[in-house]
Amino acid sequence: MRQIQLSLLCLCLLVSVPAWSQNTGCSDLPGFADFNFWIGEWEVFDNVTGNKAGENSIRPMESGCLLLEGSIYNFGGAVWNFRGTWTPNEDGSVRQFFEQFNHDSEVWEPWFDGRYVRK
Repeated sequence: MRQIQLSLLCLCLLVSVPAWSQNTGCSDLPGFADFNFWIGEWEVFDNVTGNKAGENSIRPMESGCLLLEGSIYNFGGAVWNFRGTWTPNEDGSVRQFFEQFNHDSEVWEPWFDGRYVRK
């Protein structure tokens, strides 16, 4: 009988914890709203050339627990290390700066310096 009770308790915990986390989301947790400035529909411009580089859509998913941007594809199949910063500007635009690690020189090099402007 105790084994059945323990099994039922474990089953209840396994079912209730994911259900609770899905209902509450992450928007009220520390740090999860820090990138809300980036949510929206954007036109993207290259800061170096000034040319339009494309359009992008940033949206929250999983009850505010993550943000989804478009994927970066490398058609050659190579794997590169990237790091980036996102800086909100006073005019409402966002600077996105990516660097790529050069394995030959072992130096981080600029890869993309862009300006996101709301549509």
